[in-house]
Amino acid sequence: MPEPLRPQQQCPICRQWVDVSVYVTGQRVRCRCGIHFMVQRDDVRQPISRVRLDAPRPQPAPRPKCVARDERFEFRAQPTPKARPEPKTLPETACEPVTEPERAPCPPPLPGSPQEVRPPIPEVTGPAAPTPVFQGYDLVERLGQGGMGEVWKARRRSDGLVVAIKVLSAELAKDQSLLFRFEKEVAALAALDHPGIVKLVGHDFQRCPPFFAMELCDGETLRERMSNPSFNVAQRLAVFSELCHVLAHAHERGVIHRDLKPDNVLFDAAGHLKLIDFGLATLVNGDPRYQLTQTAMTMGTVDYMPPEQRTDARSVDARGDVWSLGIILYELMSGTLPVGHFKPLTDRMPGLDPRLDQLVREALVSDRETRMQTAEEMARRVDHIRGVGPAFERPEPPSPSASRFLFWRKPKGG
Repeated sequence: MPEPLRPQQQCPICRQWVDVSVYVTGQRVRCRCGIHFMVQRDDVRQPISRVRLDAPRPQPAPRPKCVARDERFEFRAQPTPKARPEPKTLPETACEPVTEPERAPCPPPLPGSPQEVRPPIPEVTGPAAPTPVFQGYDLVERLGQGGMGEVWKARRRSDGLVVAIKVLSAELAKDQSLLFRFEKEVAALAALDHPGIVKLVGHDFQRCPPFFAMELCDGETLRERMSNPSFNVAQRLAVFSELCHVLAHAHERGVIHRDLKPDNVLFDAAGHLKLIDFGLATLVNGDPRYQLTQTAMTMGTVDYMPPEQRTDARSVDARGDVWSLGIILYELMSGTLPVGHFKPLTDRMPGLDPRLDQLVREALVSDRETRMQTAEEMARRVDHIRGVGPAFERPEPPSPSASRFLFWRKPKGG
């Protein structure tokens, strides 16, 4: 009966085979070279060879014969002089070839040994995603991907205008509510006509998935510009005033942005401000299909979201955007967000106009009835602080006595 096979594993350092028959996978074994390595019995990365117990093993080299004490003593006592061999002189015309000692032939590689040359394992890669085709446009490059779909840089064939194409993903296009939300962004851009808002170039909702093309803004965002030390206070106030005027125009057209933040404010190659991303915008007195937000639903960015939007996004009006403007103004001037009982701007940035503190306080009032009401008011007050516009006179509220009189006045004939 043949003897059982012993599993062996090769040391990763000295490449010697070590008997691992008494070990299991996961144990550490020490090689003769002093290196510890992990035993792998079943799922081995380094192959294991099995040899028989009766396999021939290399015999140790014979030890030199010991010399008897008397012979060694006699050799030392009576040394025999040895004549030195004369140096061998070689002829000038011929040279004896110098041969290297023969080396022992290398044994053939064992089955499964790493010494075998194996073909490389091909990488498993899926098929490349097909490039979308948009009628009337030639794609240039892919700009990015968001939660709703992809954004591509393309060139219109008719006049060579470079635009940005936003395409809804095929999976989300199957959801009717998300498709209406995508159409609502197009409707919001179509209702606005201001140099500070990206212009709608074209759209196609019959294509699957649908897409729309808009003006391309390949500059930096307001957040990136805020981190620039050369962006001084006067320039920051000028940019914020322009943003307020842009938002006032949108409110006059019945469009509430609901997602104002520095990341949605871009600058084109000429340095002009552009407000983008009207995906969460709501249309006042618009198509009933576009009123997609359900009651008690939260949508937007939490850091810039007014209190009423956190509980019911459907009830947000223009005063919600005013709250977001107050957050942006505080961050634009101080570099931090106003959280909790925040410090005034003049405490963080000495030398600022104290009227900016009052402006921030009136914009960040939790009760929207007592909050600053319009973006136009904020724009005029910022322009007055900059010294480029007249003072804004707020209408005086009715006195409490007049209010009580109007409330308790009896109707005629009563």
